[in-house]
Amino acid sequence: MSLGAIIWNRLTTYAPLVAINAKRVYPLLVPQRLQSGSAIAYQIISTVDTEGNNKLRETRLQVRCRNDTYDSAHSLASLVELALIGYADKDQSPQLLDTELLNKLDDYEEELQRYAVIIDFTLFYSD
Repeated sequence: MSLGAIIWNRLTTYAPLVAINAKRVYPLLVPQRLQSGSAIAYQIISTVDTEGNNKLRETRLQVRCRNDTYDSAHSLASLVELALIGYADKDQSPQLLDTELLNKLDDYEEELQRYAVIIDFTLFYSD
């Protein structure tokens, strides 16, 4: 299973998130056909080996939470944070050992007139 698949699985099975977002979680970009409502896109930004350990890797994951209003985008982002911060999945390969919050920022998609919150996480995993 890929690291992206592990993240997709987590975001589409975490019950509080599924309750408001269903399974509208996409790699890279939210499809243009989804003009309204909540949606999430995720992407792997970079991966590096950790210093002094060839088996442990650090990956930067970026998650974009989009919704119709500023508050609803932030509510969606809060649920993503709850789903991912501290999340580990050691039963898969690669083994996801930990997930930490790096930062987050607000955005506005002018073309679609939708609000977004962009969240960066660090994933620690072993092949």
